[in-house]
Formats: sequence, structure tokens, C-alpha cells
Amino acid sequence: MAIFEWRKFNFFDLKSNVDGGSVARTLQDAEITCATNGSNQVYLCDSSGCVHIFGRSWSATSFKAHEGAVILCKYSRQNNLLITVGTDDNGPVPDCKIWSFTGKQTKEGHPTCVRTMKTALQKPTALGVSDGGQYMAIGFDRGSISLYRGDIARDRSKAMKTLSGGTTAITGIAFKMISKIAQMYVCSDSGVIMYNLHSRDKEIKIVLDAMPKPIRCCVLQSGQNVGDGHFMVGKDDAVYCYTSEDRASCYALDGQKSILQWFRTNLLTVSSPGKSSISMQKDSILTVIDIQNKFIVFSTPIDAVAAIIVEFGTCYVITCTKEVFHLDEKDLQSKLNLLFKKNLYDIAVRIAKSSQYDSEGLAEIFRQYGDHLYSKGDFPGAVEQYQRTIGFLEPSYVIRKFLDSRHISCLTDYLQHLHKMCHATADHTTLLLNCFTRLDQTTNLKDFLSNDANPDLIFDLDVAIKVCRTASVEHALALAKRNAKHDFVISILTEDMGSFGDALEYIGALSFDDADCSLKKYGYILMERCPVEMTALLKKLCTDYTEKRGANGLIDTSWHIDRGSPEDFIHLFGQDTRNLVEFLEHLVTNVSNCSCLVFNTLIECYLSMWPKDTAAEKRILDILQNYQGSYDRNHIAILCRTHKFWPGVMFIYEEEHLYHLIVRHHLKNRDYNRLLDTCRRLGTLQPQLWLQALTGLRSDKTAPANLLSQILNVIAQEKLQSPLQVLNCLAVEKGPNLSSVREYFLQVFQKETDSFRQEDQLVEKYRKDAVALKKHIKSLQEDPIEFRGTICNNCHQPLSIPAIYFLCQHSYHHDCVKGYSENDKDCPACHTKNMQILDSLRQQSESRGKHDAFHNLLDRSPEPFSVVAEYFGRGLFNKIVIVEENTNTESIKPTSGVAAKLPDARIKAPRPISSQNTIAEARLRVQEVQSSKVDIPVAEGRMRAQERRRNNVYSSSLEANLTWRKDPNAKTPPVGSPRRTAVNAISKNLAIQPKNPFDDDAQYDESKNPFADDDDLSVGREASTNPFDDYDSNLNPFD
Repeated sequence: MAIFEWRKFNFFDLKSNVDGGSVARTLQDAEITCATNGSNQVYLCDSSGCVHIFGRSWSATSFKAHEGAVILCKYSRQNNLLITVGTDDNGPVPDCKIWSFTGKQTKEGHPTCVRTMKTALQKPTALGVSDGGQYMAIGFDRGSISLYRGDIARDRSKAMKTLSGGTTAITGIAFKMISKIAQMYVCSDSGVIMYNLHSRDKEIKIVLDAMPKPIRCCVLQSGQNVGDGHFMVGKDDAVYCYTSEDRASCYALDGQKSILQWFRTNLLTVSSPGKSSISMQKDSILTVIDIQNKFIVFSTPIDAVAAIIVEFGTCYVITCTKEVFHLDEKDLQSKLNLLFKKNLYDIAVRIAKSSQYDSEGLAEIFRQYGDHLYSKGDFPGAVEQYQRTIGFLEPSYVIRKFLDSRHISCLTDYLQHLHKMCHATADHTTLLLNCFTRLDQTTNLKDFLSNDANPDLIFDLDVAIKVCRTASVEHALALAKRNAKHDFVISILTEDMGSFGDALEYIGALSFDDADCSLKKYGYILMERCPVEMTALLKKLCTDYTEKRGANGLIDTSWHIDRGSPEDFIHLFGQDTRNLVEFLEHLVTNVSNCSCLVFNTLIECYLSMWPKDTAAEKRILDILQNYQGSYDRNHIAILCRTHKFWPGVMFIYEEEHLYHLIVRHHLKNRDYNRLLDTCRRLGTLQPQLWLQALTGLRSDKTAPANLLSQILNVIAQEKLQSPLQVLNCLAVEKGPNLSSVREYFLQVFQKETDSFRQEDQLVEKYRKDAVALKKHIKSLQEDPIEFRGTICNNCHQPLSIPAIYFLCQHSYHHDCVKGYSENDKDCPACHTKNMQILDSLRQQSESRGKHDAFHNLLDRSPEPFSVVAEYFGRGLFNKIVIVEENTNTESIKPTSGVAAKLPDARIKAPRPISSQNTIAEARLRVQEVQSSKVDIPVAEGRMRAQERRRNNVYSSSLEANLTWRKDPNAKTPPVGSPRRTAVNAISKNLAIQPKNPFDDDAQYDESKNPFADDDDLSVGREASTNPFDDYDSNLNPFD
């Protein structure tokens, strides 16, 4: 390809004199022989043997490297080493010197020479150094190559090895590292060869090009991935590229190339002008080629170039006339604007991509390119460019351009690509399907819906199905089934095709969640059209549901059992009671934990069938009896009452213990047999049922004659009411005649008469016993006692002195009593009986404090008055002092807390009192005789009343003392302070010695003595003589 056939653009600017003449002033008359760069510095070597170092500001630092001219130079970046080859005065053999910029420097600040080597006796023509500094090679004019291994900065490196590079002068040497193997490329007029340098002094030579052609320059392509860089050689007809195996592509460019350099992605060449070139005034032509896009981005005539330096992030061209030019690349936007003006959008896209332009910027280029093609009438090409803008350009911008009927095919292509890129909306899907329909592209429509040809194609399935339902129901159904759109499938089968059976079959093959959701949505219409099949499917769904098939069409053995909620489907049956009952019975039979609603609904269905189906009654009762707790009793009771199903109502009443409602129902319906049976069966649990039955039958004239008498007999036997209460109950208007209850009252009166007779006999007996006991006590007190016992009641031997005689007419030897009992004051024969009596008295005194037990017994007793009478008869309301005799001292045990607080001087033996309990009195008399005389204590209530009237007497009650005796001078302590006043009052009151109110010197009011004669009491009649003054009124059972 000739140079004029390349596309040319001006993407660079060449700026001159960027160094301000610093290079010319520094070199003066010397000529530039070679140049290199690295570490942000530019190294220029001249013919006088000096090396000039320039920084970014082009300020120079120079030092003398050789006596003669510097022929070659190279810079090793990693080691900061400068290698120069030049001649010195010591002979014709050139020297190779290594200069270090990191070690110790000279006094002038110049780098030090760390190594000097003699080269071969030939003219050096090429120099190459690897990036790591491990390899260095010098090429000579006769084709030989001197290869140095190891650290080139040290003299102890390995010896030099000479390689052959051909018969002509070596033009260039370049190193490229691939993994651990170094590749050395060598070019000369004889051809291009490559050496694979291994670590063990082994080189493998590979001839890449043996065609002899003049080669004046070469460069190793940079900026590419490791191993991809080509070794580029400049020949007169073209620039050839070589890989490690063979020759690669070439770039046709006429002219003798003197310099090749690589800058970013561009190849810079300096060549002599050809014959057809119009710029003959200059010695060379500088050309910049964009290798990637394959066009010339800059070309200009220039003076002879000494070197091209790529440093400081840019490119500099140094001519032999010591001028420095800056090759400045234009920014990307300027390049693109230049291409847009020429409508070269394809090139603009390539340049933008190669420059890593962002996607949004590329989309804008594609949009302009598409607009350009659209304006030219190239609609397919425009659509192709618009497709590349998807995701950045609004689709409506493109759609508006192709809405004309002539461009439907282009619009279809764009919409298809829009769906493929997953940027389509529901409207776009609708439009595309309409385009397919309009163009009658049935095949394309099927392919689009099947998505087999383009598996990555994604579109709005819902919209696609809706559009297809208007055009082709079969396509819509197939699309819905293929994409598992179960809702659309069932909707199409039921609404569009009317295939309700197929819809049920399709639902039965779905997963549990999908089937459950579908039946909830389409259950009404499916139950209306296919009730039997729908009921069967619901049975399976709510018991043990499994999918019919797996994903591969085979039976899935790893299924999981799920159960639906029957409450969600009961309403679907509506008035179809028969199928609903079948469904619910199946649930009750196969599901152990059915909900309350299932049982309630099933019972309700049975109740609706009960008037016509006699077997329904048995089913209802079976459910009520066998599934208690599974249904709502209140709800079922209401349903049973609504449907007048009285057996169910009676059962629930009985389970809820509402027995009175059962009796009320039988009374209302005058079902006397069931009434009597209910009272007999439940009367033991609730005896008031008999009274309720009596109250309900008292005004019923139709009741059997013997029914009332049977109820009254039970009431009398169980003592549910007194005869007077029964009489008051029956004494109502329109009540029963006396003849119907005559037998009951006669029996009651007879029982009462017998009871009174027995009680009179007992009273007479107790009276006689009391009189006899009193006489006996009196005789014991007044009359002499004759002991006639001559035989010991223990050993039944004749008595001998000493002997012990007891008042009970038992006599014992003194030794017999000691051997039988430790206490000789107790009769061994009567000891057990006496202890029983004392234990009984203690129990009575202890039970006196158990007020809760007394009140509970009083509440539970049908005759509370008899309980109170029994307590009075047993003397439980009296304060009794039990006097016991000990062997040495007399022990007095009061039975109440009040008596325990009295002083010992006030506790005396009980005197005979005129109490109704003569037996207790007799016992006290016997104890009085056996023990020392002890006075009966005065009632605590009376003592408290007396003490309240006397301010100088100390009360036995600490609480009373604190309440009654207040210190008038006491001050109320402040809030939160300790109440020391109360404590002091207590201690003072406790220190007062108690006084006996019955002492002779005490001024006792005889009018308050309850044991005084009637004449003595006439004076103080107004005083209280009630023995129950000290009884707690809160415990009075009659309040």
C-alpha cells in the first residue's frame, strides 16, 4: 500500500524551540551522536565525548565520558545505569563504560563509572540492554555480537560471549522478557534473527527473516500486553513486524527509514522524502501512524532528526541542528470534532474506543452516526447504529423516526434488539407484537415467544401474553405455559377457551403454593362449572397434596406433603351443601387437627339437612360427643336453637353445666318424663333442680298427679327445703290443690311429731341426768364418802396399807399405782376416759378460733340454725378454763388468749355456774374437789369495760393502753422522725403494777357483778350483764 493511499489526519501539533535553545547552547560546536532517556531525564551524547543530562526544564548537566566521540548509549531504568560506548586515547579499541546514578558521585556531582570494559576490535554499531540489567549486547559492523550476562555493573559478572548475527553490520538489538526467558532480537541487512537466552549459558537461535534488505532502524513495540509486543523493523518499502516465531503483518510506507520510535499507540517514523513528495526543502519526513486504526494521524517535513525522545509523558524530536520540537497530541474531543466535520463517524468510533472513551460518549457518537445515515436514506444502517445506543438513548427518539408504515421492518429490528438488551417496557413489547402481526411474520412471532433462538431475549411476558390473547389464544396459552405463568394459563383456559376441566387438571399439576393461590382466585367459577372435580381437588389440596410430575416430566419422589387451609375454600361451595358435607367429612376423617370452623360448618350443614335426613341427627350427636373441644359450643348452641334441634341444645347445656336451662326447656315443652329423668340424673350435682321443677309445676294443671308428689318426696328426703318454704312456694294463684300435696304434708307432720317426741325424751333424759349429777356433786362436796373397796382393782388382791382410794370408787395398792402410772393422783382405770374428755375440751377450745371453718360449715349446711345450735350445745361459744393438776405445782391452762394475759392472782378454780351444759359443770365440780380452789376468771369484755372507767388501772391489752391512755402533754413528732413517744408510753405502762379488781381494798361496783344476787343487782340494773360482750361482732353468723 502506497503512502498516499493511507487516510491522513492532523491529530498532532509540532511545537518548536520548546527548550529555549538550551540544547544548542550546551552542545555548541559538537554534534549529537546518540541519545537515550530514562528516570525523567534526557541524555545527549556528542562527538567530543561528553554526556549532557537534561531535566524537565531542559537545564543541562554535563560530564566527560570518553576522550573521543560517544558512539552508542543506553539507559537501564531499573538499575539507574547509563551505558556508553566510545573511543579513548589508549587505542583503537572502543571502551564500554557503566555509569551509576545511585551510588557515590564525584565532587562535581557527576555519576561515577563503576565498570569499564574493552570491546572487540570492531566498530560498534548497536547496543542493547535488558530492563532488569541482567543482559547487555553490543553489535559490531562485521555481524558479531558480544553478549554479557549477570550484573553488568560489577566486574565479577560472567564472561562475555560472542554470537553471530550475520555478515553485515548489526543495525539494532532489543530485549524482551517473557516469564523467565529473555528474547534477544537482532536485525541487520542480512535479516532478522532471535535468540532465546536461557539461564544456563544456552542460546537458541531462530531466524525470523533471511531476506537480505537494507535495515537502518528498529524498535520494540511497547504499550501492549506481555508477549504481544512486536519487533518492528524499518525497511525501504514498509515497516515489518516480527513475533518470537515468525514475521507478522507489515505497514507499507515508502522511503528510507532512519528512526523508528513507539509513542503510546502510535508508531513514529523518520524517513527520507520520496520522489513523489512535494516537500523537497526538508531532509526528512516525520510520520505518525495509528497502528490500531491503520491511518496516519500526522505527517510533516522536518530537518534531519538526530533522536526521538519519549519522556515526561510526551514526545520530543531533536534535530541534527540542535532544535527541540514537542510533538503534542490533540485532545480526544478535538479529534472527534474534526472527524464529525468530515462525517467520518466510523473512524471517530474507532478512535474513541481505542482511547477508552466512556460508554455514554460512544452512544452519542452512534446517535450522530445514525442520524447521518438516516438523513442519507440508509435506514437499515441507521437502525444498526441506533441499536448501539440502547441503554443511553431514549427509545422513543428512535421509534418516532420509524413509525411510518414504510419502516415497520426497521422498527421491528430495533424493537427486537431492544428486548434482547433487556431495556424494553410493556409498551415496547406491545408495539413489537403488533409489528409482527402487521407484517404477518407468524414464524418470527413464534420464535420471539418461544425464545429458543435467542435464549437471552427478555421481555415483559405479561404484556406479551395480553397482546397475543387478542390475536392468537393458542400462542398466548403456549407462551404462558412455557414461562410458567400459571395465572394467565388458568385465565385463558377458563375465560377464553372455556376448558374448565383442563384448568383443574393444570392446577392439579402445579406446586402447592401455586395451586393454593390459583384455587383461591378461580375457585368460584370452577366450583360452579365442575363441582365434583373441584371438590376432589380441594380434598387433595387440604389433606396430602403432592405434585403429579417433576421438572423432567417424571414422577418426583422427593415430594413434600403440604396441606391447604380449609377456611379459605369453604365459602366456594355456596349453597352446594352435598359437596360441602363431602369435603368437610373428608377433612374430619383424614386430618387430626381440623379447625373449629370446619366442625362448625359441618354441624351447620347437618342441621340444614336434619329436617329431611333422619340420619343427620345421629351424625350431629356423634360429632358433639366425639369431638368435644373442636367446635365452638356457643356458636353450635345458637345454630341448634335456630334450627330447633333440641337434642343438641340439651347436650351443650349439659356440657356447660347449664342444668337449669334443661329443666326450663322440659317445663316449657311439658316433657314430664324427661324432666323427671333429668332431675334424677343431675339432681345429685345440682339439687336446686328439684326446687326449680317444683316451682315450674306448681301452676301446671296438665302435669301428672303423681309427678308433684315424687318431686316433693325427693325434696323431703334430701331436705332441700323446709315444709314451710314448700308451702310458701305452692301457695300461689292457680296453684295445686291441697289434695295433691296432702300426702306430703301428712308425712312431714308425722316426721316432725316423731322428731319432737324423740327430742322431748332426750331433754327429759338429759334433765334427769343433770339432776342426778348435781346431787352426786353435792354429795361429794357435803356428804362423807365411804370407801368400801377391799380389793385392788389392779392386782385383784386384798388391799393393804398403804392404799389409795379414788372418788370414782376405785382403790389400789400404793405400789400398784406407782407401777401403773407416774402420777398417783389419777385413777389408772379412769385415766383414759378422763384424757379423752380433756382432749375433747381442748379440741372444742381450739376449734373456737377456726372461724373460717365455722362459716364454711354454716354456708354449706342446708339448716344453718342447727349448726349454730350444735355449737351452742357443745359450748364452743363459752370461754372454758381447763384446770390440770401436776404432781408438785398446780398448772392452770387458759383456753383463750385473754385468759393467758391475766395475772396469776386472777386465775382461780371454776365455781359452779348455772350453764345449760350440765355435763361440763359436773366435770368442773369433780376437778374442783380434786384440786385446790381456783376462782373462775371474769369475762375479758367486762374487765375491759371496768378498766376503761378507771384511769388508774393498767389494761392487759397493750393496744388498749396505747389507745386509751394518751399523754396530754405529748407532742406529735414530725413526719419521718422515729416515734419515741409511743415507745416510752408503752414502757411506762408496762412498769405499772396491775391491781386485782376483786381485792378487799378495791372499790368494786357490786352492780356490775354478774354473780351477785337479784337484790344487789337492782342498784346497777343499767349495767350490761351480757356474757357475750367480748364476742367479735364480725364473726356473728346471724348478722
